[in-house]
Amino acid sequence: MSKDKEIKKQLRLFQTFLTNAYVFLRLIAVNKDGFRDQIGNLNKKFGLGHDRGNQKTADLAYAFKNQVVFFNTSVEILNSWPLKKKVEFIRDIDKFLLKNNLGAEWKLTMIAFLITGSLLPPASNLNIGDTEDEFKKRRVVLILNPDTSLEDIKKQWDTISEKQKKLWPDFKKTSLRETSFPNLKKFFKTEQGRYHLTDEEKWPDLTPYGRMMAKAGRYEEVVKSRRFSKERVKPLKTRNKKTYVELAREINPVKNRKKLKKQANILAQLKRRTAEKV
Repeated sequence: MSKDKEIKKQLRLFQTFLTNAYVFLRLIAVNKDGFRDQIGNLNKKFGLGHDRGNQKTADLAYAFKNQVVFFNTSVEILNSWPLKKKVEFIRDIDKFLLKNNLGAEWKLTMIAFLITGSLLPPASNLNIGDTEDEFKKRRVVLILNPDTSLEDIKKQWDTISEKQKKLWPDFKKTSLRETSFPNLKKFFKTEQGRYHLTDEEKWPDLTPYGRMMAKAGRYEEVVKSRRFSKERVKPLKTRNKKTYVELAREINPVKNRKKLKKQANILAQLKRRTAEKV
């Protein structure tokens, strides 16, 4: 990413950071649904108490620029707690967020605010996660807030794209072109022809009687009979598909080997191009 693009990206994120700071401070100021009182109760319960807050993060530009440092400090302190206290603290924060209609993206904000008094609102207005179904298939999940806008999603698109690439590093997006459907139709026709073999093509080395018995699933009887009479008997080898050269010859019979090979390569490439997009 170029320097200019990175600056623009950080400015967009800072705008959301400021908006969420305002939302948080307004909730404290008006004490909506006892928001401020709930924070006071959490401070009291866990012996915290940062009534005046961290003055360094009062400068929101400074807080945004150094938020990773502040978050790390908060998490280090949290991890130093006894396990039982830490688990209960996280559980209470989750309840607090649900009760006050705040998304999961506010979780680190509340941890930092309660433990160190640092005001570090999320720089997003949605939560980006991932989930896994019973078949172990992964999906990126966006959890939107009541006021999440298309612009909020656009601001986080780099993060969303990075998560997609991490989950599916080899995935290739399908691009629909004028040739897409004709090529798919041609692919269907080619593959059907490739696996549609006559009895002579399936068992080219057998006699008509041998092919009849092989088709009926009774070729083993032929083997036993001929072995009993000490005759030579050919093992059953069934061809399941034609080569692309054979298909090319059927589609457009040509005697020139180079042209035939070229047509066969085109058919093979058609399958590779179609299959790699799935």
